[in-house]
Amino acid sequence: MASSRGLSWLVAFLYIAAAVPVSFYLGVGAMVALQVLRGPGPGGGEGTQAYAYTALLFGGPIGVLIGTALAGWCGLRLTGGGSWPLIIGTLAVLVAASAWAVYEMGPA
Repeated sequence: MASSRGLSWLVAFLYIAAAVPVSFYLGVGAMVALQVLRGPGPGGGEGTQAYAYTALLFGGPIGVLIGTALAGWCGLRLTGGGSWPLIIGTLAVLVAASAWAVYEMGPA
């Protein structure tokens, strides 16, 4: 689809940039789910705080690495054989999901 290799990488970069917030949010959610599946957490405020820090400091960056790699790969694949309405539509969905994730995470 893309006439040049540079255009494919540009689209992949747009997908990566759009996927950062939602990837962080999903990484934190996945880490919390793993902690819940592990069993009951430690009681008290310090145990709960340790769970929260673990989710934010490990789950978030791991989610960003995995999510942005997947988004970039999808962007490269779509420019290789997808139509432009499909590329723009999936990018719009990704931007909307990231906007929702930023809204859910709230102000810092």
